[in-house]
Amino acid sequence: MKTGLVETAGFKVISEICRIKPKMSRKMTDLSAKSVPTGSKEGMYYEIFPSPRLVKFMETEYAIPLHQFEACIEEIHDFLRAHPFFVHFPIECRVTTGEDAFLSPTQGRATAFLAFHMYKGMDEGHYFKWVHKLMETYEGRPHYGKMNDLTIEKMHKLYPNIDRFMAIREQCDPKDVFLTNYLKSIFSV
Repeated sequence: MKTGLVETAGFKVISEICRIKPKMSRKMTDLSAKSVPTGSKEGMYYEIFPSPRLVKFMETEYAIPLHQFEACIEEIHDFLRAHPFFVHFPIECRVTTGEDAFLSPTQGRATAFLAFHMYKGMDEGHYFKWVHKLMETYEGRPHYGKMNDLTIEKMHKLYPNIDRFMAIREQCDPKDVFLTNYLKSIFSV
């Protein structure tokens, strides 16, 4: 059995303990943190990120300006120490350079990504609501494919080229063929 699979199976057991007894989350976090490898990895994303997924979870992820990362992570650390949400997943962090795509979370800025998770079967509502509110203070741009609270108003605030995108979208898809209900909730005025 591969090491990654053993680690994932162990984390699934820890997750089930936390689901059944949420108040055990802090102890389970301390236990699992001891097995998290330290250091950094460099390489192509498809070489670094794939891993076995036995543990199912809900996730929200935000991109913030890289220069705000240290202040943000310190605020998160201080708050979670004082007000635990009974969450035992680590916050995943990564950085990348900016790009110019109109709707990219990294548009125009070097970026730090922060991903927040809650084990399936546990209530993520209050935790993710706190994350969404906190990320607003750091100009956080949420990941479209993960849980978020995006609206067209927030898109206008976060993306300087949203009007250009909307004009191109309307020109290329005047009958809204490519707008799912989810995309309508984001792009409809």
